[in-house]
Amino acid sequence: MKRVIWVIIIISNTVWGQKIDYNKVILPRNSGSISLEERLVQLAWQNNPASEIAQKNIGVSEYRVNIAKWDWLSRIVVSGNINEFTIDQENERAEFFPRYNFALNVPLGVFAKQPMETRMVRQQLYIEQEKLNQLKLEIRAEVLKRYENYKRDMKIADLLGEVLSETKTVYDNVKGQINTGQLVVGENYDISERFKRAQIDKIKADAQVKISKLSLEEMIGIKYEEVIN
Repeated sequence: MKRVIWVIIIISNTVWGQKIDYNKVILPRNSGSISLEERLVQLAWQNNPASEIAQKNIGVSEYRVNIAKWDWLSRIVVSGNINEFTIDQENERAEFFPRYNFALNVPLGVFAKQPMETRMVRQQLYIEQEKLNQLKLEIRAEVLKRYENYKRDMKIADLLGEVLSETKTVYDNVKGQINTGQLVVGENYDISERFKRAQIDKIKADAQVKISKLSLEEMIGIKYEEVIN
């Protein structure tokens, strides 16, 4: 029993300790042979302006980190004084002036403020990277959800197409029996109503397929046919 408990604890720690590999959330372009779903995710990422903006924001944050590393130099002031007495040492008054007159001004606050500012821009870079990772998860989930909706609506439309075909066959048979006098006109009322409802359901299903397809294409940025052909 104790062994079972330890196994459960080890497995739980392993599962909860796993971190997301964001390089696998959106596969790179050179991934080779990939599934249709992964290809759709790739296209959604490549053609979504938000992903480009997120990557540019990371670039800006990286520049700020580099600037912060050397910003302390801009706070150091070096000054010097050159006049006729320091240049011409033969002048009788030159001995009253120093030959070299330079000054170095280093604000003491730079030693405390500079590291904090550097850490701050590094934290901002980390935030932008996490925003990018979050965007990857969101885009992946959204495009896969829309693709599943499209597949679902396609299957529903196909099934309703079969129902419509079967209903039409029955309807045509009933009409044939009426024409031959085997049935009276009123007896085909039910099948006529069923045939109309089947037609309406198929029209609605076909419209929903188009809507789902447009929703998917909104994410991937191109026609769905261009992906599968």
